[in-house]
Amino acid sequence: LHLLSRRQRQMCIRDRIRGLKKINFRTLLDIQPVKEMVIVTFLAVLELMKVGEIKVSQEHNFAEIYLDSCE
Repeated sequence: LHLLSRRQRQMCIRDRIRGLKKINFRTLLDIQPVKEMVIVTFLAVLELMKVGEIKVSQEHNFAEIYLDSCE
């Protein structure tokens, strides 16, 4: 099992969603993701939000999480 660092995962997410809107968080994960990858991916998303590269939306608690590129 090879896990990416948060910074590496940020770069992967940034490249994947560049110029796109309303990307489901789950599409960033494998079909059966390991817990560590979910955590690293979530932390990478939080960091991308913090620096203003993406916007995140969720209609209500426990609903799907969507990402929008700010580019």
